[in-house]
Amino acid sequence: MGNRLLTSATFVAILLVSSAVSQQSTRDRLSLHEKATVTVACLAEKLNSIGAAPPQFEKGEYKVKALYGKFAEEDEANEIHLLIYGSKGKNAILYESYLATANGKTSVFIGNWATFKADATGLVPDELPGGLATHERILRLMKRVAKEEPFVVPRDQAEVSNRVCIWTP
Repeated sequence: MGNRLLTSATFVAILLVSSAVSQQSTRDRLSLHEKATVTVACLAEKLNSIGAAPPQFEKGEYKVKALYGKFAEEDEANEIHLLIYGSKGKNAILYESYLATANGKTSVFIGNWATFKADATGLVPDELPGGLATHERILRLMKRVAKEEPFVVPRDQAEVSNRVCIWTP
């Protein structure tokens, strides 16, 4: 009987911990969505004039997969990686940006980006910046970000005003 009570208590403890982890995961996902939305807005605002703005998956929508934080040795803790898909997933752009918040405003520092196109095997490089080591890093990063769950950022949500966008060509 004592073992049965211990087992029941352990089971209840596991359920409580699992519930807390699930709730934390949901809060993190919402936070990631908000960070991605602000970043998409800045990318659209600053890179449109040079033809590097995020592609729209459907009219008025961005299909996004995102990672935030340090996932590789060369990443920064405030780095956000966005893979944004074009129409019907025929192309995508991988963006690297950095976020900072001060006085209630989010600043988005736009970093590098790389373009991909679809072929029979999936997304393949179209234009990648840098040399061989950079190409290999971007390909690893794209494969990692591509594993994330996609979400949609409506264009009107991406037009938020409480942000600062920084890009130096």
